[in-house]
Amino acid sequence: MPKLYRRICNFCKKEYIGRGKDYCSNKCASQIENKKRASKISQSLEGRCNRGSGWKHTEEWKKKSLIWKLGNKSNLGKKLSLEVRKKLSEAHKGEKAYNWKGDESANKIRLRHQLEAKLWREAVFTRDDWTCQKCKQRGGKLHAHHIKSFANFPKLRFAIDNGVTLCKKCHQGGHKK
Repeated sequence: MPKLYRRICNFCKKEYIGRGKDYCSNKCASQIENKKRASKISQSLEGRCNRGSGWKHTEEWKKKSLIWKLGNKSNLGKKLSLEVRKKLSEAHKGEKAYNWKGDESANKIRLRHQLEAKLWREAVFTRDDWTCQKCKQRGGKLHAHHIKSFANFPKLRFAIDNGVTLCKKCHQGGHKK
């Protein structure tokens, strides 16, 4: 059986009986760890302020950022209201989105949904008699596949010779290669 000693907790300074631990409980140990983490964060913030980047932080800002870095658990597990979700959604649409590439994607969508594209698809299916040209399955979920890519060959986008009928499974398998 291990020896027990009278000790004094490094955090709350209470006397306790233990076997070599520095703290009387896990609660005191976690409190010390949080203090250490907070001091490291505040030191890193001080370093940022002194780099000459033009940041001017008040004590209030430092306290708020420390709370944020340590993890504000007051909202943990709570759902955002419908109003807040709508505001967040609007704040990240269009030009505000992180992956916005101008109006390029909207033009691609318009191209793929215009009448000419629908007629091309229908013509490819009719020419191939509504049969997958790889596995010879007739009907089902069919895709009109561009032999030379839609994006790289704009002149061949709606050329019937540049299309082939494939079932969904064969079309997915062809794109994985």
